[in-house]
Amino acid sequence: MSARLSLAFLCAGAALAQQAPTLAVDAAANRRAISPYVYGINQYSDAGLGSAMHIPVRRIGGDATTAYNWKLDVYNAASDWYFENFLQTPPGAAPLPDGNSVNLLHEADLANGTLTLGTISLMDWTPKDAVSCSYSVAKYGPQRQINPYNSNCGNGILAGNGQQITADPNDAYMPLDAVFEQGWVADLVNRYGPGNQGGIRMWSMDNEPEWWSSVHVDIYQKPATYDDMMARNISRAAMVKAADPGALVTGPVPGGWSGMFFSRADMQSGWSTSPYDYWDNPTDQKAHGGAPWVVYYLQQMKQYEQQHGMRLLDVLDVHAYITPDSLSSSAGNAAMETLRMTSTRAFWDPNYIVPMSSPGKQLHDNTGAEAAPQLVPRLLAWAAQNYPGTKTAITEYNWGALNSITGAIAEADILGIFGREGLDYGMLWGPPAPTDPGAFAFRMFLNYDGAGNQFGSTSISALSSDPDTLAIFAAQRSDSALTILALNKSPNDIQDSISIANFVAAGTAQVWQYRPANLNAIVRQSSDASVANGSVAVSLPAQSMTL
Repeated sequence: MSARLSLAFLCAGAALAQQAPTLAVDAAANRRAISPYVYGINQYSDAGLGSAMHIPVRRIGGDATTAYNWKLDVYNAASDWYFENFLQTPPGAAPLPDGNSVNLLHEADLANGTLTLGTISLMDWTPKDAVSCSYSVAKYGPQRQINPYNSNCGNGILAGNGQQITADPNDAYMPLDAVFEQGWVADLVNRYGPGNQGGIRMWSMDNEPEWWSSVHVDIYQKPATYDDMMARNISRAAMVKAADPGALVTGPVPGGWSGMFFSRADMQSGWSTSPYDYWDNPTDQKAHGGAPWVVYYLQQMKQYEQQHGMRLLDVLDVHAYITPDSLSSSAGNAAMETLRMTSTRAFWDPNYIVPMSSPGKQLHDNTGAEAAPQLVPRLLAWAAQNYPGTKTAITEYNWGALNSITGAIAEADILGIFGREGLDYGMLWGPPAPTDPGAFAFRMFLNYDGAGNQFGSTSISALSSDPDTLAIFAAQRSDSALTILALNKSPNDIQDSISIANFVAAGTAQVWQYRPANLNAIVRQSSDASVANGSVAVSLPAQSMTL
């Protein structure tokens, strides 16, 4: 069967090119559906970003959602900003709760054809107004840091002895229970329909529980344990399912590698024996059969379904803050750029150890041995082994420097890995501006020509002998077109060829390009590429994208 062949090449550089890698695509091998939801983003002010990039899913999450009152549209900024309450409603919005920020975000998502992932708080308290703060200087006395814009709100650390103040939650909050949160889900169902018919499609069970007792210490003072996290998850997940059976539930949303294995109680028991080494004395984990927290969570959710005949958990949800600790948020020098583009191996490579600055910060497995994260295959295996049928999500990650071409390469590499490895949901934290190079990494997959054409929906085998120089991904679209995405991670132009097996091409391939010479557009090249004898010759400029 003959079909049009279109080639997508994202080419950019950091590592010195030596010999052109061997590149091979096989349309009959390793075929698997690519989830459209791996190209998601966390909340953003849509100044054309959603429509330009055709974002499929958007998350409303982060620290502010742990302490959010939907009726007042108020959140507490927690340790991010002096534990102060703030109104989120934009000027000119409809009276509350109609015009609350979540409603407005979801309505924008509906207009863009984007699914919404909301967050349910697992706390016992919710903000009571838009003016209070948890650590009043008038009530508790001088503190180490004071809000420069509100002299009555401190950071909760006494100025004299440095002790943590035990706040009275009633100062800034009112009690929160499942009934209040259930009312929110029911209100949204009434407005927009159930989650599978236009409503909020998914609900995360809060956010990064291993940090509750520090980020939200005003309302959650004790280190989180397996038992407390589990009880709160089951209670609120059951509430969501009762209010909206059409919605999906995700959890337990740990903030990083250590949170996938341990509770905060484990971390602190480890800190007492060896700073940064959680693996020394995980007392809470040991009390639960030695199972990593995420594994235990899946097992308990499976047990709940067996006992009650109802699935509460649909998606295993984690955050992927597993970058090398020396990686900066900006582009940096050549070595930093190389590290950014090659450390994406942490998502898939069973042999890649994430470089850390000290032994105590290295990533270990549950035995205490240094481990390769290979995060996406690990999540898939955890779900399959402990609760079959559970999908997988990485709802926060960020490799930095999205305003640079090398940051865009790393982002495109991650998006390609997510699709190839079989992740179900992926959501970037800290989205780029619509004109940033990082936005064009998304466009290469979702809207490379400005007319809605995309990379492809079925991943096929694409191999590079040197993915640190050239990484490639390949897919077939519903129109049978074959697409190949090549990432040139060297600073040099590369002339190469890609062998193509089990696909009969029409003879030429469209060539689209994004490169530093023009970072404002993906440009179709004037000449198509010739495809002959099962091979296509490719010119991969330094730091460019081509389709």
